[in-house]
Amino acid sequence: MKTIIFGGTTEGREQAALALARGESVLVSVTSEYARQFLPEGAACHIGAMDEAAMKAWIAAERPERVIDATHPFAVRATQTIRACADALHIPYVRIERAADRREDWRDAVPIRNTLLNEVNIVKGTVLRRPVEQRREATP
Repeated sequence: MKTIIFGGTTEGREQAALALARGESVLVSVTSEYARQFLPEGAACHIGAMDEAAMKAWIAAERPERVIDATHPFAVRATQTIRACADALHIPYVRIERAADRREDWRDAVPIRNTLLNEVNIVKGTVLRRPVEQRREATP
C-alpha cells in the first residue's frame, strides 16, 4: 500500500512510522527542509508548499491508495486543499487531529532527535536547554 502523508508534525511523523512498520510505502509532504530531518528513516519526502492544482497533479502522479492529512491544527486552508484534492481523485482521505491533551503541550515544540535529548529548566520565566550528555558529564 502506498500512503501520502501531509504534515511534518508530531502526528505526521508518528503516522509515517506506523505505516512503515506495516510495510507500506510512505511519501511525506512537508513545507521545509527543517521538517524533513525529523521524518523516520525509510520515508520518502516531498519538500515545499503546493497550490491546489500542483497538489492535485502531484497526488495523481504518485497514485497513492490513501491520503493522510496530519497538518497542524491551525492549517485550515491546507486541510481544505488536501481534502478537495483527495475527493476529486477519489482517493480515501483520513484526517489525523492532534489529541486535546497535546494541543497545549509545549514539549512538541522542542525537537528531540536520536541521543540529543534536551533538559529543560525554567528559571524565573527563562527557558534554558542543554544536551543531556553534558549534564551527565558534569554529574559525579
